[in-house]
Amino acid sequence: MNCVTQFCGCGSQYPIVPGSNPSLVTWNGQESVVADGSTQLPINLPYIQHSETNLYFLGINSQKVLNKFKYYKYPINFLLIGGGGAAGDSSGGVSAGGGGGGVISSTLNLSNGKTIAISVGTGGQAPNKIPHTLSNGNPSTLIVNSQTFTAFGGGYGGQVSFYFYNGYNGSSGGGAGFQIDIGPGTFGTGIIGQGHNGSIAGNAIDPNFGNSSYCGGGGGAGTAAGSYSYDSQGNLCGGSGGNGIASSITGTSVYYGAGGGGNVDLDGGTYTLVGGLGYGGYGSGSQNYAYGSNKTTGQSGIPNLAGFDGACILSIPTQYFSGAYTNATVTINGANTILTFTQNGTYTT
Repeated sequence: MNCVTQFCGCGSQYPIVPGSNPSLVTWNGQESVVADGSTQLPINLPYIQHSETNLYFLGINSQKVLNKFKYYKYPINFLLIGGGGAAGDSSGGVSAGGGGGGVISSTLNLSNGKTIAISVGTGGQAPNKIPHTLSNGNPSTLIVNSQTFTAFGGGYGGQVSFYFYNGYNGSSGGGAGFQIDIGPGTFGTGIIGQGHNGSIAGNAIDPNFGNSSYCGGGGGAGTAAGSYSYDSQGNLCGGSGGNGIASSITGTSVYYGAGGGGNVDLDGGTYTLVGGLGYGGYGSGSQNYAYGSNKTTGQSGIPNLAGFDGACILSIPTQYFSGAYTNATVTINGANTILTFTQNGTYTT
């Protein structure tokens, strides 16, 4: 059969009549021949052979040429940090430290075209004097491939108010407050795998002021809060904040999710607030001086300080970095590109 002038159908041969069936295409061994007699050179497809470990797909490369691409998954490390809890209102007395935000560290194995959606939790709202409301830190989330990861917010610290002298539960618990007519409250508890408990409130002896009340510290992502202590001048200090948890995802070891320290009633005397390691960084619970004063040394002197905002950090192999992201800061760490999100954003592989 002459395949240029004939085609087969149901065992019979039919002549190709130019113009009679323009959709009919035959092959003459070198070219595709259309019914009107015109020819077209073949499209050369890349040779693709699949295996269990090597999968390929066809696509257009940067030179707009059809090419084969390997279908692969690559690792993206992430660190997700919830917002820190607020410290108690100290305008009328003593207050406890807020708990640090939860910290999650894990690895995603993703192929191209997947979108990671990130929501960053803010720190707990600074307490209002009326009606002395407090708030925990807000959770941070990472969503991809129908998976949701959540780093919860830290619990707020107790205060002098009758209604809020207990520390609140959270990723890490807030420290216990001290109510002058009742005594110490209870500390908040943390969530296993994300944080730790706050610490107790009570009375202890200061060398200058005698028996004095103190508040507890907020728990941290790395350790539970500590009890009261004495600074280098021998002054009584409130419960220490729990340490944050260390991560080197950015190339430098940094503590995240630290707890805030509790304060002490020394009638305006000097003492030091003892925040946990990493205090002031992403996800830290807050801390505050007694009676809202700023007369002493330490890491915080701002009355009614809100918790510190959370964050999300992605570490992506630079050779696979797509550049498709929103609302992130980009840095380089060796062979990895680092995306730091301090607000809601996305990254598409």
